[in-house]
Amino acid sequence: MKTLDRYLYKRCISALILITTLAMCLAVFFDLVLNLENYLSADLDEPEKRWSLIIQLYATRLPLILSGIIPYAMVASALICITPMLRRGEWTAAIAGGISPQRIVRPLCILAIIAGIVLMLCHNSLNPRLFPISQNIDAQFDRKSFSSKLWHLKDQGSTWYASHAIVPKEGPPQFRKVFITHQDGGAVYADQLRWENERWELNGAIIEWQANTDQDAEQVIQKKDLPLIGKYTLPLAPDALRQELLTREAFSGLELWERGDHMYMTLFLNRSISIFVPILAIFFALPIFGRFENRQRILVAATRALIYASIPIGIIALSGMAADASSWSPWISNGIGLAIAAVPACLVFRRWSSA
Repeated sequence: MKTLDRYLYKRCISALILITTLAMCLAVFFDLVLNLENYLSADLDEPEKRWSLIIQLYATRLPLILSGIIPYAMVASALICITPMLRRGEWTAAIAGGISPQRIVRPLCILAIIAGIVLMLCHNSLNPRLFPISQNIDAQFDRKSFSSKLWHLKDQGSTWYASHAIVPKEGPPQFRKVFITHQDGGAVYADQLRWENERWELNGAIIEWQANTDQDAEQVIQKKDLPLIGKYTLPLAPDALRQELLTREAFSGLELWERGDHMYMTLFLNRSISIFVPILAIFFALPIFGRFENRQRILVAATRALIYASIPIGIIALSGMAADASSWSPWISNGIGLAIAAVPACLVFRRWSSA
């Protein structure tokens, strides 16, 4: 069995590396073909660095591509390992000799668990670090380094919206075309909101709407200066506001856990349960493929096994989206999704391995 284990480890790792590399190359190639015209026609500040930026862009996207490939690559590698054993009758001989299927494929299951750990680390650590870099390079190509941002200040009863917001990983955020509304009906528009002299200041044209409850009307006042005090106070320092506005994808798993809000915990759990995806896919695929009757129809059996492997992958992906939109605790939502994916997979694998 030790010889068989070494054989399966070596063959599976080699197949996994080869399949993953080829799949990543194909993904990069097709994406580059689809977007090459946009990259070449983009008006860059430094045109001579065009190809360097393209290479950097795809280098930062590789872990994200890897995250989507790992589960299917792991399943395909496991099937490649079992195929010669099935064709030559070694699989049937081993089972007839009293070796259970569970014992035969144990090395593949161990590698699937390791692949799940790599997948979780990509989601929770590597991808968040590279996301802002990739976003910044993307912005250079489409000449759009800004996006709209909306945030609420419950203590002040105000809502802030900036149609042009630049939120760098470091340094104060910058905002243009800023709208501020207050729960008493008042509102403010300003051309700019900037951090200057250790405080937030409104610059440019400023218009204030004041609700007149006595006359049931509004008063519009055009100003050159409006201190951010009272109901329009912005008490957040640049670092705190930047953390508030950064998209969730830029946070590591530890940062999501520390924030603890529903939307952050949901993403953290979505990423974390990805550790189970490769092993559950293996649990569905191997019972479909590793059967005596499949020795003469390997291609059909492998196709069916890959389709069945997609069941837990799809269930966990859908449960993550449902948890994001649900008002339930993310622990409950993600737990239900994981249970729906895991229970049938474990039952199918147990029944097959004990037969």
